[in-house]
Amino acid sequence: MPVAWLRDRQAWRLIGLRYLPWLAGLNLVWEVAQLPLYTIWDEASPAYLAFAVAHCTVGDILIGAAALLLALILAREGSLASWRWRRVVPLLLLLGAGYRRWLHGPERGAEHHALPLELFGTHADAEAGRAQDRLVAAAAMARATAGRVIPGATPMLTTILENVVGGAAETRDLDANEFLFRQGDTATHVFAVETGRIKLARYLSNGKVVVMHIAQPGHTFTEAALFSDVYHCNGVAEIRSRVRAFRKSEILAAVGASPKLALDYIRSLSKEVQRLRLQLELHSIPSARERILQFLVLEADPGSLAVEIQGSLKDLAASLGLAHETLYREVARLEDEGLIAREKTSIRLLKLPPL
Repeated sequence: MPVAWLRDRQAWRLIGLRYLPWLAGLNLVWEVAQLPLYTIWDEASPAYLAFAVAHCTVGDILIGAAALLLALILAREGSLASWRWRRVVPLLLLLGAGYRRWLHGPERGAEHHALPLELFGTHADAEAGRAQDRLVAAAAMARATAGRVIPGATPMLTTILENVVGGAAETRDLDANEFLFRQGDTATHVFAVETGRIKLARYLSNGKVVVMHIAQPGHTFTEAALFSDVYHCNGVAEIRSRVRAFRKSEILAAVGASPKLALDYIRSLSKEVQRLRLQLELHSIPSARERILQFLVLEADPGSLAVEIQGSLKDLAASLGLAHETLYREVARLEDEGLIAREKTSIRLLKLPPL
């Protein structure tokens, strides 16, 4: 009788007590073994590495179990004793490999978790051609601006703030990963970085992190708090940092009394709008590969074609709207293809198409 294995206790005992435990064990060994090959090994905490391994292993188990059940259904197998293994095993491998290939295809790289190693080839030539066309267009835009196309949030000048309310400003020292403020806290200050780096990020309900900006020394941030009752993101020190805190009530009084300061603030907001528009443009590109190439060309220094990476690659992935596994995989592919070269704190474009 077709699909009689559904009521065969021996079949379920084989699946539950032999197939799934072996599948789990082998995939766990695989996930642990390949982990040191990727940047996450150097950047993530032990707890996150353990979570990543567990997450990937569970996903592999689910894929393997679903592939076996579907293979048995397609083969119309009966009880365990009558299984035709020469038909079941090829179907099992085809379904498992086919699902992984579909899941980790180039057009879904920005939305799904991806295996770090691709077993079945690279992107199609047509995909590479489309990426090359976008690269040419992006290069023209970047060269036309004669500088960084995607600026960081241009802050109000720290020197102006110091001159206006400097005597009343506070200095705060933060350890790595220490919060300066949390999303929803009462907004009382605008901050400026003296040393270190401050990451502004939002934590979504599904656990994902959206990095909005990374403030470097000399930059101010949370200017929007001047007209808000609460902070709308989290401010956390990436490394040991020192910040200056300016009370927003004093800044508002100074802006009202100084047209020059008001114009500087308006200028900073216009730069922020430009940065956000370009970020939206990047996020509208469905292919992870094209999105990364577009970012590199737009951010590259016109002379050296190098892009200085602020923070970790994990933070860069979050700012591009990509899973960090996807970013690691695509950066490795671009490096293998000779399009980029990775250095300690930067990525350099090696092949910029002639215009």
